[in-house]
Amino acid sequence: MTPPILKLSGIHTHYGQSHILHGVDLAIEPGACMALLGRNGMGKTTTIRTLFGLTPPSAGCVEIDGVDMTGCPPHHMAQAGLGLAPEGRGIFRDLSVRENLAIAAPITRRDSAPHPWSIDSILDLFPRLRDRLSNMGDQLSGGEQQMLAIGRALCTNPRLLILDEATEGLAPLVRSEIWQVIRTVRKHGIAVLVVDKDLATLLTLADTCVILEKGRIAYTGTSAALSGSPEIHHKLLGV
Repeated sequence: MTPPILKLSGIHTHYGQSHILHGVDLAIEPGACMALLGRNGMGKTTTIRTLFGLTPPSAGCVEIDGVDMTGCPPHHMAQAGLGLAPEGRGIFRDLSVRENLAIAAPITRRDSAPHPWSIDSILDLFPRLRDRLSNMGDQLSGGEQQMLAIGRALCTNPRLLILDEATEGLAPLVRSEIWQVIRTVRKHGIAVLVVDKDLATLLTLADTCVILEKGRIAYTGTSAALSGSPEIHHKLLGV
């Protein structure tokens, strides 16, 4: 049996004396899409930081393809096939759009899978960036910065794309464009883990939903099951 691309088992994470994650378990299969949900401050970003080794766990295991990679640095995770568009976008503001993309392109994956995402294919995916190639990161709108963050993550040719607050603060037209890009990415067989507050769209996009409450998994189920459970929406998401 093929192991999950990503598996978290019994993850506990602290910031100093503050215990943030309490035994988090989740697994993402190849080609699947998972929505990681929860109110603000429930541990979603900490979960992503933990799996990327940015905030190593105090207990538990992070596996990629069944291999223990707990606490490995982010570049090892990129080499293993994980790409991240982080909360806040993390654009290099004093580099051009082309340079922001090029800095991720040299990542060499550990497997021999085909690598379809080049700078040119990213610009085909986000035509607006083609017109901004010489612009610096701080000369882009919020929506353009998010496109660049996603494009940069795709330049590593990930098998799992992780988006933290995929459409936060963006205009409706740009949000729609980002969601369509995620659908396109899935057609290429890339698995997706996405954090966002747009529950209605996530329920049409994700196969599985996981809800965090105070750093613990409070719900795991299919999007269809969550869609039919308004009481869970109200109790765990406040919607």
